[in-house]
Amino acid sequence: MKIWKFTLPKYSITVDVVVKEILLIVFCVIISFQLRAEDFDNVDLNGKKILCNKDLSYPALIVFLKNKKVEILELNSVLFKIEKRIGQYWTDVRSVWIKLKGDDNTIKIDRKTLHLEKKKITEKCEITEVDMKIEFEKKLEKLKKKRREENIL
Repeated sequence: MKIWKFTLPKYSITVDVVVKEILLIVFCVIISFQLRAEDFDNVDLNGKKILCNKDLSYPALIVFLKNKKVEILELNSVLFKIEKRIGQYWTDVRSVWIKLKGDDNTIKIDRKTLHLEKKKITEKCEITEVDMKIEFEKKLEKLKKKRREENIL
């Protein structure tokens, strides 16, 4: 086997050495990307809350619980009640995925923009610290009062 040899004024480099160095660099880059991706996989979001459709008559609060469980509280302004749905979540580099019990669809939340996607519908969400269950109850009371005044209820 013939080894190619390049000679520079003070250095003597063989192709074999150059190839080994390039492979080492490529290997290090691949490993660093893999480790970076693992930092975002299966992140524990326990205690975090996301509010979606804040200004609409049907807001939803997503509460992340222990053991990758999630609870979604939705304000139903037609039936005048707060509906509670439970499911599981998992994460990847770009998204948080939610699968609710009794629902075949998967909810996707973009981690950067906090846009929620379900059945080709996109909703804007935001992180919240407020106890929205109380806020939902207040909003329901306002809706009921408004409907009574309009003689709809």
